[in-house]
Amino acid sequence: MNSLNQRRKARKKEIEKAVIELRREEGAPSQRAHIQDPRERAQRALIGTIEATIRAVEEAEDEMEKEPHIELPRFPDDPASRRLIDDQIEVGKERVNERLAAMGAATAQVVQWTAVKEEYDDRVGTAIATIGSNMPEVGRDVRDLGALMPEQK
Repeated sequence: MNSLNQRRKARKKEIEKAVIELRREEGAPSQRAHIQDPRERAQRALIGTIEATIRAVEEAEDEMEKEPHIELPRFPDDPASRRLIDDQIEVGKERVNERLAAMGAATAQVVQWTAVKEEYDDRVGTAIATIGSNMPEVGRDVRDLGALMPEQK
C-alpha cells in the first residue's frame, strides 16, 4: 500500500511538471495576445483530459483493492454452481479483453498522432479519454475475476 502511494505521488509530480512546462510554453499572460489561439485551447483541453485520466487510473487502483461485488453460489462444488461460476469467469474475461483491446488501440493512436512534434491532432484527447474511461471498469472486472478464480491468484 505504501509503495502504491509513493508511485501515485511520483506520477502526480511528473504530471505537474509537464503541466507547468506546457503553461510556460504558452508564455506569461502579459506576453500573450488577447485572441486565444485554437491550439492553446486544444492544449488546455488535452491537459484536462490527461488529468481526468490520471484520476481514472487512481480510481482503478482503488477498485482493485475493494471487496468484489459479486454473489458466489453457496455450494461452489455443485455442478450447476460450478457451471455458473465458469460462465461468470468467461464473461469477465471477455469484458477485460474488450476493454484492454480498446485501450491498446487508443494507445496506438496516441503514439501515431504524437509522432510528429510540429503537428497536433485533437483526436489525441479523445484517445486518452478512451483509455481513462476504461480503467475503472477494468479494475472492477479484474477484482471480480480474482474472486471467482481464487485458485489462480
